[in-house]
Amino acid sequence: METLMAAELPQQKAGGGLARRLVRLLRRKRSTAGSVAGGGEYDESSMDSSINSLSKLKLSAAKLDVLFRSAAQPAASPAVDAAAAHALVASLFAGVSAVKAAYAQLQQAQHPYDAEAIQSADAAMERAHPGRTLAALDGLHLSGLNATHFLTALRHAARSVCSFAKSMLGEMRRAGWDPVAAAAAAHPGVPLRHPGDAKFALESFVALKMFDGFHRRDFGLSALHDRSSYDRRRLFDEFAELKATPAAEFLDARSSRWGALGEFLRDRYLSVVHERMEEAFFGSTAQRGAAASAGAALPGTPWFAEFAEMARRVWLLHCLFLAFDDGGASTIFQVAAGARFSEVYMESVGDGDGDDGGAGTAVAAAAAGDRVVGFTVVPGFKVGRTVMQCRVYLSRPARQP
Repeated sequence: METLMAAELPQQKAGGGLARRLVRLLRRKRSTAGSVAGGGEYDESSMDSSINSLSKLKLSAAKLDVLFRSAAQPAASPAVDAAAAHALVASLFAGVSAVKAAYAQLQQAQHPYDAEAIQSADAAMERAHPGRTLAALDGLHLSGLNATHFLTALRHAARSVCSFAKSMLGEMRRAGWDPVAAAAAAHPGVPLRHPGDAKFALESFVALKMFDGFHRRDFGLSALHDRSSYDRRRLFDEFAELKATPAAEFLDARSSRWGALGEFLRDRYLSVVHERMEEAFFGSTAQRGAAASAGAALPGTPWFAEFAEMARRVWLLHCLFLAFDDGGASTIFQVAAGARFSEVYMESVGDGDGDDGGAGTAVAAAAAGDRVVGFTVVPGFKVGRTVMQCRVYLSRPARQP
């Protein structure tokens, strides 16, 4: 994980302020809907900044509601209240410390790049915050499916897309490619605020390729046409089964159970990883050759394994998306280049990253009417009545003559 993509670790001072607020709220022994909805101070910035935006206040409010539910119960003795408050604060800081330690380990693993250390740190992060993994969806039933469950799966998929885009960026640099030129090829005519923002263009390229045809049961692939007749129960059961399936099983070309996922995986690999790209990265196009051959075994390289895991997470999200009983009202959307920025449907990436001597901050502070979308980084979703903002890159405002 590159430093430019990493969110700043929470400061101790901010943590102390949060603790004081928690204690005051517990002592009041009451919690209203308004106080929960106003919990914007709940800080989740210890996670990767590329997926922070997907949590929003919906998840924060839900967590705070659980956290303070006991405050609405009948008053207990002062001694019991004090003990409960101290126990809660201690538990909170223990959790924050675990996340900070795992995040610091993950940062260190990037310099130099160490794949095993990154995987170890990612596992530590998930252990410290299990609610951010698909383990949080264990035991989920179709009748209880809601937008929060979809949001959890979306964060999971977005993290994987971002991770693969970073791996692609690293391979480009090792191969001597210019990331800025690659960004210009992915999104022609969109000026970057600074060269480091090429990572957002690559993430956008990967995400839009992976989510192409997402709204269709067959992903727009003729080989998956039979999935057009699948009902929501069948799609949900597939989600539940695949979520717990080892990678070795769904990557087995001989397995008929995951043949549809295999078709999707092969199609998207050929779409995302160009022939010239693979040859420049690895000196041959053997992995593309294996992916292009329907009966051939899939490559067993770390590069392809990372891609396959990303494809699996997008497939899982797709199954969950189509399992909602909303009369087909669920939608996926992106924003056209040049559109005005709207905080209702969009969230900006890269503001204030600082590698351009403050230019990013200047753009972020520009008048709302001057902010235009350069490209969509991660699509947005509407599930039921819940809108999950798409993440967009804002291009430099056009110069006035």
